Amino acid sequence: MNVALGRPATQTFTLNYLGYNWAAGLAVDGCGQAEIIANKSGDVENSRCCSGSFSTGSFDEWRVTLGQTYNIDHIVIEGRFGTCISSTPCHT
Repeated sequence: MNVALGRPATQTFTLNYLGYNWAAGLAVDGCGQAEIIANKSGDVENSRCCSGSFSTGSFDEWRVTLGQTYNIDHIVIEGRFGTCISSTPCHT
């Protein structure tokens, strides 16, 4: 069960680049396979991932409010691989 699905999320910095806003809530919106493929391909127009700061050396924090206490068995966080939107390597 995904207890984070649709819950309020925040991050320290939100990337706004080329008119696209990678807000924290995109990490918990329940996007489908097409959006996941867009995330990995660099298709920024259809991407549904969140992203923090666009600068190097900064500290970013992402949080989700679950609304109650849970015993968590495991957490899955998927990062991008390959090239990011600026043609520089993504942090993995």
